[in-house]
Amino acid sequence: MSERKIIIVGSQDEVYEELPPKNIELYVIQLSSLIGPRLRAAAKEIYEIDTFEDEQVLTGARYFCDRHKIDGLFSFTEYGLLPAANAAKTLALPGISAEVTELCRHKWKLREKLAATPLNIPFMMCDNRSAITQFAGKNGFPLVLKDPSGVGSINVKICYSLAEALGFYDELLQQGYACVLAEKYVGGKEYSVETLSIRGSHQLIGVTDKYLLPGGLVEQKHVYPANLTVDKWTRIEQYTFRLLELIQHHHGPMHIEIKIEDDLISLIEINNRPGGDYIWDMVNKVSGVNLIAETLKYAFDGKPDLKERKERCRYGAMSYIALFKPISISTIEQSLNDMTVLERVQCKEYSESSELEIKSSFDRSGFILIGDNSISDLYGVISSIEAWIECQSHQQVGV
Repeated sequence: MSERKIIIVGSQDEVYEELPPKNIELYVIQLSSLIGPRLRAAAKEIYEIDTFEDEQVLTGARYFCDRHKIDGLFSFTEYGLLPAANAAKTLALPGISAEVTELCRHKWKLREKLAATPLNIPFMMCDNRSAITQFAGKNGFPLVLKDPSGVGSINVKICYSLAEALGFYDELLQQGYACVLAEKYVGGKEYSVETLSIRGSHQLIGVTDKYLLPGGLVEQKHVYPANLTVDKWTRIEQYTFRLLELIQHHHGPMHIEIKIEDDLISLIEINNRPGGDYIWDMVNKVSGVNLIAETLKYAFDGKPDLKERKERCRYGAMSYIALFKPISISTIEQSLNDMTVLERVQCKEYSESSELEIKSSFDRSGFILIGDNSISDLYGVISSIEAWIECQSHQQVGV
């Protein structure tokens, strides 16, 4: 079989650990600052850019197309998605859909698309204080105000009063926003859902149990897979497949954030990429599904090998535990290596910013990624690790 030549825009270095899949050559457009050893080993050729802007990505894609017979163009990273989709559309290359990406990146467009369906959640694009007051009067409190195209919980706030909502609206306007997206707050337990569509055939790969900081929107912990009943799994599967059909998503991963309260499933947001916070890595090592590799491998023909997936599984369950205060990596490894399998550990060094309020996922100091044989074993270890982290935080305060 001849090798397919595919362009990828962006992705963190660890994503390239198991790339490229067999019979695929990768031509990567990447920020100069993010080019690491794994990418260098995986890519046939790299085109360096300064920023994920349409013009630079399109120039890079044209560079590769002028020199090679390129078969497709994809991106799996937040800021690369829309420039990659626009480049693919301009160059008439198969791959990432511009229409689906628009819905994912611009949250209000998704709400508009679903407004006349059972998946609707009340929303309003607000460009003045009166609009905020009007929306609050109709939908009550709490309500959610957010950047219409934001990521990582940046500039998102649950508002419990009109004064709080208007104050946050004014704050966003001072940052230069012309409009703010207001949404009705939905209650319930939050989950992340990972699906993979192969040329129009959808599969629910797994569901992650999400734990947020109390009263906020920043993720504190992820546990994969979520411990779901068969009935709840089936309802999530039906809901997500209906969503994928409504937005006409045909190929590649979709990261879907939902809340479930009693029998009601509500959509928070979607992204046509693997889940962040190393959810993509947990899916890979627990379910045996490399979402990026399979998207590329089966873009034109074939279908996933279930036996191969099963053989690739390394753990029964995994967890991402966020760190909100700096702890040295050596201290973490020395203290926790005998307690669990440390799959990955990252943490920033202490700085004055370490004492600032946690407003978005980018404000976290680091994380610990662990794996175990089963969900029950994993939760037992998580409790011990969280107690240890709490102890370390108190020791820092006392210094």
